Amino acid sequence: MVAAACVQRPWSKLSRTELLSLMQEAASQKGLAKHEVVSDIFLETTPWTVANGGLLENQKLNRRVLMERYGERSTGTSSDSLALVRRRAEALRRGVQLPLVSQELWEADLAAQPVAQGSSVPHSSSLQRFLVTGGTGLLGGELIRELLAQGKHVVALVRKKSPSLPSSVEQICGNISKVNLGADLSNVAFDAVWHSAAEVNWALSYEELRLCNVVGTWQIVQLCAERGAPLFFISTISVAEQSESSFKSPEVLSNGYVLSKLAAERYVHRAFACGVAGVIFRPGMLWAHSSTGLPVWPNFFPTRFLTACARLRCAPSAPFKCDITPVDHAAQVMVKLALAVHGARGESPPPWRVFHVFNPKSPSSLATKMSVDSAERVR
Repeated sequence: MVAAACVQRPWSKLSRTELLSLMQEAASQKGLAKHEVVSDIFLETTPWTVANGGLLENQKLNRRVLMERYGERSTGTSSDSLALVRRRAEALRRGVQLPLVSQELWEADLAAQPVAQGSSVPHSSSLQRFLVTGGTGLLGGELIRELLAQGKHVVALVRKKSPSLPSSVEQICGNISKVNLGADLSNVAFDAVWHSAAEVNWALSYEELRLCNVVGTWQIVQLCAERGAPLFFISTISVAEQSESSFKSPEVLSNGYVLSKLAAERYVHRAFACGVAGVIFRPGMLWAHSSTGLPVWPNFFPTRFLTACARLRCAPSAPFKCDITPVDHAAQVMVKLALAVHGARGESPPPWRVFHVFNPKSPSSLATKMSVDSAERVR
């Protein structure tokens, strides 16, 4: 995102760079998402108008003129997710392959190695205290609720403290994208780590997602290695070829998010091979709670798909499955498996496991459409 300010009379001695830094710092303190943070600033002395070409007749930005005037600095004015989707859709229509990741960067990430070895045996005979990342997200929140239901203590690493989390949860402000996770965890006690934090965006490139999804995972792995704590890592079923032991080749992937999760999971595998204990969970498409139907996120794919089916009163004729798994069921399965593998007293846990968590009875697109119609008639 790029901000523009028309300065008709001086009001501050701050330079453009200093002002940008202050705005980004304020955005970070407020916990704004990446796409909400200003990446550059234009300071103008003349307002943009239709007359000077800055605006179109409908008062929207004239992107062509702004690109000519500001060059590459103005690319942020059209870098939102929908614009990326449209650009890639047009590229596919024309048969053009857009590069999602540079070969050098991808190969370097694949070659990355954990720098410390951990213990395959957790330092506690029974796991009681869990550090959870991504606790304010769809799956992370349910994992926390399930852990609490099992009588466990939860420490949540969050960008900013959230009133949506239960009061019994100990919240620590941090950010997995920052150095040392953006927090001092030296005095924080935990027996194991649930790493569910990730930037989920199917429109962004690998490079744009790498800092959070890949580098953030490297830091979590290092933390587990240093503490001798098991790691319960949330990946995605999209990285799997056929079975739990298989990977898709990066050459067949055209999604920056899946590429980032694949790079992160391969690093976790190497950490497990070095002695870190843990479990990898590969969930399918997660959706709202099975009992409450919450949360409903308007921009989430299942929500948009079902809304479109209901409004159009039709569904795709292709017999594909709608892989929709209630998030509460997924969290229950993951916590039970994790505790069964690593939480039993007096038992030596296996070094690591991989589990696919998805709905084996996912309905077809037509069945989903019929369910929506039925719900509409009941209402």
